[in-house]
Amino acid sequence: MDAIYDELVHLRDGMGKKLGYEGYTTLGYYRMQRNCYTKADIEKFRAAVVKYLVPLAARIRRAQAERLRTLMEDLNLTSKLEYSMQPLRLRYLDPAELARGVVTDFLNAGLPEGFTLDFSAEGSADTMEGDPALLARALENLIRNSIRHNPGGCAITVAVARGADGCRFTVADDGVGMPAEARAKVQAADFGPLYGTAGGAAHGFGLRLVAGIVRAHGGKLELKEAVPTGLQVSFSIPRGAPRE
Repeated sequence: MDAIYDELVHLRDGMGKKLGYEGYTTLGYYRMQRNCYTKADIEKFRAAVVKYLVPLAARIRRAQAERLRTLMEDLNLTSKLEYSMQPLRLRYLDPAELARGVVTDFLNAGLPEGFTLDFSAEGSADTMEGDPALLARALENLIRNSIRHNPGGCAITVAVARGADGCRFTVADDGVGMPAEARAKVQAADFGPLYGTAGGAAHGFGLRLVAGIVRAHGGKLELKEAVPTGLQVSFSIPRGAPRE
Protein backbone atom coordinates (compact mmCIF):
# COMPACT_ATOMS: atom_id res chain seq x y z
CA MET A 1 0.00 0.00 0.00
CA ASP A 2 2.81 2.41 0.82
CA ALA A 3 4.36 1.83 -2.60
CA ILE A 4 1.06 2.42 -4.40
CA TYR A 5 0.44 5.63 -2.43
CA ASP A 6 3.99 6.83 -3.18
CA GLU A 7 3.47 6.25 -6.92
CA LEU A 8 0.17 8.14 -6.77
CA VAL A 9 1.79 11.12 -5.07
CA HIS A 10 4.59 11.29 -7.65
CA LEU A 11 2.12 10.87 -10.51
CA ARG A 12 -0.09 13.72 -9.35
CA ASP A 13 2.88 15.91 -8.57
CA GLY A 14 4.09 15.36 -12.12
CA MET A 15 0.66 16.21 -13.54
CA GLY A 16 0.69 19.57 -11.80
CA LYS A 17 4.22 20.45 -12.87
CA LYS A 18 3.57 19.50 -16.51
CA LEU A 19 0.68 21.96 -16.52
CA GLY A 20 2.88 24.74 -15.15
CA TYR A 21 1.96 24.61 -11.46
CA GLU A 22 4.20 24.12 -8.42
CA GLY A 23 2.59 20.77 -7.79
CA TYR A 24 -0.71 18.96 -7.74
CA THR A 25 -2.26 20.97 -4.89
CA THR A 26 -2.79 24.11 -6.97
CA LEU A 27 -4.16 22.04 -9.87
CA GLY A 28 -6.48 20.25 -7.49
CA TYR A 29 -7.84 23.57 -6.24
CA TYR A 30 -8.71 24.65 -9.77
CA ARG A 31 -10.23 21.28 -10.64
CA MET A 32 -12.57 21.55 -7.63
CA GLN A 33 -13.30 25.19 -8.46
CA ARG A 34 -11.68 26.42 -5.26
CA ASN A 35 -11.03 29.82 -6.70
CA CYS A 36 -12.14 32.05 -3.82
CA TYR A 37 -9.53 31.00 -1.25
CA THR A 38 -5.91 29.93 -1.21
CA LYS A 39 -3.76 27.33 0.49
CA ALA A 40 -2.81 29.96 3.07
CA ASP A 41 -6.50 30.49 3.85
CA ILE A 42 -6.93 26.74 4.38
CA GLU A 43 -3.99 26.71 6.79
CA LYS A 44 -5.57 29.58 8.75
CA PHE A 45 -8.88 27.73 8.84
CA ARG A 46 -7.26 24.55 10.12
CA ALA A 47 -5.40 26.52 12.77
CA ALA A 48 -8.69 28.12 13.85
CA VAL A 49 -10.31 24.68 14.09
CA VAL A 50 -7.51 23.48 16.36
CA LYS A 51 -7.64 26.66 18.46
CA TYR A 52 -11.40 27.08 18.84
CA LEU A 53 -13.44 24.05 17.72
CA VAL A 54 -11.28 21.26 19.15
CA PRO A 55 -11.37 22.69 22.74
CA LEU A 56 -15.12 23.31 22.38
CA ALA A 57 -15.74 19.74 21.24
CA ALA A 58 -13.57 18.47 24.10
CA ARG A 59 -15.58 20.52 26.64
CA ILE A 60 -18.84 19.18 25.22
CA ARG A 61 -17.57 15.60 25.46
CA ARG A 62 -16.40 16.15 29.03
CA ALA A 63 -19.77 17.67 29.95
CA GLN A 64 -21.57 14.70 28.39
CA ALA A 65 -19.33 12.28 30.26
CA GLU A 66 -19.91 14.14 33.55
CA ARG A 67 -23.67 14.16 33.00
CA LEU A 68 -23.66 10.42 32.26
CA ARG A 69 -21.57 9.77 35.38
CA THR A 70 -23.93 11.85 37.51
CA LEU A 71 -26.94 10.09 35.99
CA MET A 72 -25.54 6.66 36.84
CA GLU A 73 -24.70 7.77 40.37
CA ASP A 74 -28.21 9.17 40.82
CA LEU A 75 -29.77 5.98 39.48
CA ASN A 76 -27.72 3.87 41.86
CA LEU A 77 -28.44 6.12 44.83
CA THR A 78 -32.16 6.26 44.04
CA SER A 79 -32.36 2.47 43.99
CA LYS A 80 -30.53 2.20 47.31
CA LEU A 81 -32.82 4.75 48.93
CA GLU A 82 -35.98 3.07 47.63
CA TYR A 83 -34.89 -0.31 49.02
CA SER A 84 -33.47 1.12 52.27
CA MET A 85 -29.95 0.05 51.31
CA GLN A 86 -28.38 3.51 51.68
CA PRO A 87 -27.25 4.14 55.28
CA LEU A 88 -27.63 7.68 56.58
CA ARG A 89 -24.35 9.12 57.82
CA LEU A 90 -25.91 11.51 60.29
CA ARG A 91 -24.02 14.30 61.93
CA TYR A 92 -24.79 17.75 63.25
CA LEU A 93 -24.50 20.42 60.59
CA ASP A 94 -25.31 24.05 59.90
CA PRO A 95 -27.99 23.92 57.17
CA ALA A 96 -27.25 27.46 56.00
CA GLU A 97 -23.56 26.73 55.57
CA LEU A 98 -24.36 23.51 53.73
CA ALA A 99 -26.69 25.26 51.27
CA ARG A 100 -24.30 28.21 50.88
CA GLY A 101 -21.53 25.76 49.97
CA VAL A 102 -23.68 24.17 47.25
CA VAL A 103 -24.53 27.58 45.77
CA THR A 104 -20.88 28.64 45.90
CA ASP A 105 -19.81 25.51 44.03
CA PHE A 106 -22.27 26.27 41.23
CA LEU A 107 -21.16 29.89 41.00
CA ASN A 108 -17.48 28.95 40.97
CA ALA A 109 -18.10 26.40 38.21
CA GLY A 110 -19.90 29.04 36.15
CA LEU A 111 -23.60 29.19 35.31
CA PRO A 112 -24.88 28.94 31.73
CA GLU A 113 -25.72 32.23 30.04
CA GLY A 114 -29.04 33.66 31.14
CA PHE A 115 -29.03 32.18 34.63
CA THR A 116 -28.55 33.79 38.03
CA LEU A 117 -28.28 32.07 41.41
CA ASP A 118 -28.91 33.75 44.77
CA PHE A 119 -28.91 32.54 48.37
CA SER A 120 -30.69 33.63 51.53
CA ALA A 121 -31.00 32.28 55.07
CA GLU A 122 -33.19 33.20 58.01
CA GLY A 123 -33.79 31.99 61.53
CA SER A 124 -31.47 31.14 64.38
CA ALA A 125 -28.04 29.68 63.70
CA ASP A 126 -28.92 26.32 65.24
CA THR A 127 -27.54 23.04 63.97
CA MET A 128 -29.59 20.11 62.75
CA GLU A 129 -28.96 16.42 62.34
CA GLY A 130 -28.68 15.04 58.82
CA ASP A 131 -26.53 13.42 56.17
CA PRO A 132 -24.63 16.38 54.68
CA ALA A 133 -23.68 14.56 51.46
CA LEU A 134 -27.27 13.51 50.73
CA LEU A 135 -28.79 16.88 51.63
CA ALA A 136 -26.25 18.64 49.41
CA ARG A 137 -27.09 16.17 46.62
CA ALA A 138 -30.78 17.03 46.94
CA LEU A 139 -30.07 20.76 46.57
CA GLU A 140 -27.70 20.13 43.65
CA ASN A 141 -30.37 18.13 41.83
CA LEU A 142 -33.00 20.82 42.33
CA ILE A 143 -30.67 23.52 41.00
CA ARG A 144 -29.73 21.35 38.01
CA ASN A 145 -33.42 20.74 37.33
CA SER A 146 -34.04 24.49 37.18
CA ILE A 147 -31.19 24.87 34.70
CA ARG A 148 -32.11 21.84 32.59
CA HIS A 149 -35.80 22.66 32.24
CA ASN A 150 -35.34 26.37 31.48
CA PRO A 151 -33.11 26.54 28.38
CA GLY A 152 -33.99 30.22 27.96
CA GLY A 153 -32.49 31.06 31.35
CA CYS A 154 -34.06 32.02 34.67
CA ALA A 155 -33.32 33.41 38.12
CA ILE A 156 -32.80 30.69 40.74
CA THR A 157 -33.01 31.29 44.48
CA VAL A 158 -31.92 28.92 47.23
CA ALA A 159 -33.34 29.73 50.65
CA VAL A 160 -32.90 28.18 54.09
CA ALA A 161 -35.37 28.83 56.92
CA ARG A 162 -34.34 27.47 60.33
CA GLY A 163 -36.87 27.01 63.11
CA ALA A 164 -37.33 25.26 66.42
CA ASP A 165 -38.75 22.12 64.81
CA GLY A 166 -36.29 21.79 61.95
CA CYS A 167 -35.17 23.36 58.73
CA ARG A 168 -36.85 24.15 55.43
CA PHE A 169 -34.82 24.21 52.21
CA THR A 170 -36.33 25.91 49.14
CA VAL A 171 -35.16 26.11 45.54
CA ALA A 172 -37.31 28.40 43.41
CA ASP A 173 -37.01 29.77 39.88
CA ASP A 174 -38.98 32.11 37.62
CA GLY A 175 -38.80 29.83 34.59
CA VAL A 176 -41.42 27.89 32.64
CA GLY A 177 -42.66 26.02 35.70
CA MET A 178 -44.07 22.50 35.94
CA PRO A 179 -47.58 21.34 34.95
CA ALA A 180 -50.00 20.97 37.85
CA GLU A 181 -50.63 17.32 36.96
CA ALA A 182 -46.91 16.53 37.16
CA ARG A 183 -46.59 18.36 40.49
CA ALA A 184 -49.49 16.34 41.87
CA LYS A 185 -47.84 13.08 40.81
CA VAL A 186 -44.62 14.01 42.57
CA GLN A 187 -46.52 14.94 45.72
CA ALA A 188 -48.24 11.54 45.56
CA ALA A 189 -44.87 9.79 44.99
CA ASP A 190 -46.11 8.66 41.54
CA PHE A 191 -42.89 8.77 39.56
CA GLY A 192 -44.07 7.53 36.21
CA PRO A 193 -43.35 9.55 33.03
CA LEU A 194 -43.59 13.21 34.01
CA TYR A 195 -43.49 15.56 31.08
CA GLY A 196 -42.35 19.16 30.88
CA THR A 197 -43.91 21.94 28.86
CA ALA A 198 -44.25 21.95 25.08
CA GLY A 199 -41.98 19.03 24.33
CA GLY A 200 -39.44 19.93 27.01
CA ALA A 201 -37.39 17.44 28.96
CA ALA A 202 -39.25 15.05 31.23
CA HIS A 203 -39.50 15.87 34.90
CA GLY A 204 -39.29 13.14 37.48
CA PHE A 205 -35.96 11.37 37.90
CA GLY A 206 -34.12 14.16 39.72
CA LEU A 207 -37.16 14.76 41.89
CA ARG A 208 -37.41 11.06 42.60
CA LEU A 209 -33.93 11.13 44.09
CA VAL A 210 -34.74 14.27 46.11
CA ALA A 211 -37.91 12.64 47.43
CA GLY A 212 -35.93 9.57 48.49
CA ILE A 213 -33.39 11.69 50.36
CA VAL A 214 -36.12 13.70 52.09
CA ARG A 215 -38.04 10.56 53.00
CA ALA A 216 -34.90 8.94 54.45
CA HIS A 217 -34.56 11.97 56.75
CA GLY A 218 -38.19 11.75 57.86
CA GLY A 219 -38.95 14.98 56.03
CA LYS A 220 -41.61 16.31 53.69
CA LEU A 221 -41.37 17.42 50.05
CA GLU A 222 -43.60 20.16 48.64
CA LEU A 223 -43.93 21.52 45.11
CA LYS A 224 -45.93 24.54 44.10
CA GLU A 225 -46.15 27.13 41.36
CA ALA A 226 -43.92 30.13 41.91
CA VAL A 227 -45.34 33.65 41.60
CA PRO A 228 -45.64 35.04 38.98
CA THR A 229 -44.06 32.15 37.04
CA GLY A 230 -41.79 29.22 37.70
CA LEU A 231 -41.50 26.38 40.17
CA GLN A 232 -40.83 26.30 43.91
CA VAL A 233 -39.63 23.07 45.50
CA SER A 234 -39.25 22.90 49.28
CA PHE A 235 -38.36 20.14 51.66
CA SER A 236 -38.51 20.21 55.44
CA ILE A 237 -36.16 18.18 57.62
CA PRO A 238 -36.89 17.69 61.35
CA ARG A 239 -34.22 19.04 63.61
CA GLY A 240 -33.46 15.80 65.47
CA ALA A 241 -31.86 15.59 68.87
CA PRO A 242 -30.23 18.79 70.18
CA ARG A 243 -26.47 19.01 70.30
CA GLU A 244 -25.05 18.37 73.75
